[in-house]
Amino acid sequence: MAPDFGLTLKLTNLPLESTESDVRRYLQEFSGIKPKYIEKVSEPCLYSRLTPRSLSSVVTLRNVDIAKKLYADVVRERRNFHAERGGGYSTVAIDSEFLDFTTLYSSTKGPGGVPTVDIVGVHGLSGHGYNSWVYLGGTSRERVEVMWLKDLLPAILEANGIYPRIMVYGYNSNMLVNMNAAKISDASNNLYHSLNAARHDITRPLHFFAHSLGGIVIKETIVLIDEKGESAQHPVRGCVFFGTPHRGAASARTASNFLQLLATFTFGTQGNPYFVMDLQEKSQKLAELNGKFIQVINKNSIGVLSCFEQVNSYAGNKIVDEDSACLDFSSALPPFPIDANHSDMVKFSTSIHRGFERIISAFLEIVTRPPPRPVTPEPAIARIAITADTTNTTNNAVTTTTSIAPRPRASDPHAGRKRLEDKLRFLSKYDTVFFIDDSDSMGSYEDLNDPENTLWKQTRDIFLKLVPLALKHDRDGVDIRFLNTTWYNENNVKWESRIEYLFGQVQPDGSTPIGFELDRFLRNYLRRLERDLDIKPLNLIVLTDGEPDDWPLMEKAIVGAARRVQELGALDRQIGIQFVQVGNEPEATRFLKRLDDDLGINNETLD
Repeated sequence: MAPDFGLTLKLTNLPLESTESDVRRYLQEFSGIKPKYIEKVSEPCLYSRLTPRSLSSVVTLRNVDIAKKLYADVVRERRNFHAERGGGYSTVAIDSEFLDFTTLYSSTKGPGGVPTVDIVGVHGLSGHGYNSWVYLGGTSRERVEVMWLKDLLPAILEANGIYPRIMVYGYNSNMLVNMNAAKISDASNNLYHSLNAARHDITRPLHFFAHSLGGIVIKETIVLIDEKGESAQHPVRGCVFFGTPHRGAASARTASNFLQLLATFTFGTQGNPYFVMDLQEKSQKLAELNGKFIQVINKNSIGVLSCFEQVNSYAGNKIVDEDSACLDFSSALPPFPIDANHSDMVKFSTSIHRGFERIISAFLEIVTRPPPRPVTPEPAIARIAITADTTNTTNNAVTTTTSIAPRPRASDPHAGRKRLEDKLRFLSKYDTVFFIDDSDSMGSYEDLNDPENTLWKQTRDIFLKLVPLALKHDRDGVDIRFLNTTWYNENNVKWESRIEYLFGQVQPDGSTPIGFELDRFLRNYLRRLERDLDIKPLNLIVLTDGEPDDWPLMEKAIVGAARRVQELGALDRQIGIQFVQVGNEPEATRFLKRLDDDLGINNETLD
């Protein structure tokens, strides 16, 4: 299928050191594009925590023919891209379809130079990940485009103390010729998995802008997140819907209108039958989804703004009428009319165009709402042992205030063992996994006279001392899980040289998502335990310098696992979790003490 060309293309696989100036120079030198035809170049951004070694940049040109030439040049001759500042090289790829996530803007003006909120735009029926949001102006010879998510929204938010990362999400809703497009539920599942890949800080508040069918996709995604118990992992705080057909009672009429719009787009070509079927289910699909969604937004205090079109489409009617476009529940903001048709209602040329300023004012009200208070986990009778250890490093000597292994009951093989190596001897009876905190704070140092002795170096030294002791008694090796740099996770590590290599490759950066990583790991382990109660007990050791960013999720994961272990009738000490503090941060010490004493797991094995 021929590329869907607009004025904007996405360059991918750029080196980590790339800058906006590097991209502009590449366009001029590689494809001979004159500077006057390069309208906008976004600062290169990281797309995904799964692709940490490359960036992408969005390029807007002033002429479609030039955009087509650039696309053809890159496809035909994938010349190396050079990052002048860092000296990195890579072979560039180019994209016109904008499928999956594209980062349009990532603020560096917030605390620590990182964004404080994630915003995602999801397009609608037969839409395009980028072009659906674009207002086109200028002449036929030299067009000018305004992409408000990139060109207008960041400055307004930053002026109000909100520092966003703004992305668009493209998916296959094309009903023109592609008969294999996914059902709406499949699109929602794809969005859910893409969120897991794209979000580096899983506790960062998440907001959606959705147009048309995109609103149904994100509603199903939000319900899916809640059903999986991952609302703390993806804390959705707000949704703005543009012309989304919410109401099941009006969905038959809405589906008919969508089919009219489809006929206009396709000149009578038959569309994807699954999408049409979903839209035509008058009293079931949309109504059931709407009910579930309202329960979730009330439960999680999600702010909602509905916008509806006031101008007829080219087919002569409104595609989604006001009744269907407006969610009606007690905490919803008043619905907002937009003086445009269904397609144009998400295209703004200035901050005062079509009421844009008032829409964003309402959005700011949602963004600045205080988050819901975390729910304290209910007490559980657990068969999980937890220890909270503090570890200090001085002159490369390691001291531990408590044992590195769980405190045993008299019936355990641990009974009577007090010395560290004696306890490690019994690791052969456990699967031991080390979780290593590689957040940005681990790159700091505590002694001003010794700036080379960072917490990361201390963690490496601790690990190098622990692992040989463990390997004396567990010849399988140890498993290593980094919280952020997950692509360096390894199993059955046995050699000190390999450990030094891994710690040398990983550079501390990002948040402290202990809850997310423990939750994911424990879920997988419990699924195995459900199939076979005789699998080896689990020993998790978390090395961290501070309190996790997602502590409610962490506590929920531990308590939930404890309950499940009890329900299955597994061993009293089926799972052991130890938290080893690196450094002397008082707040971290207090947190680990509270975790040790007050988590709400009721059992005599709890340390």
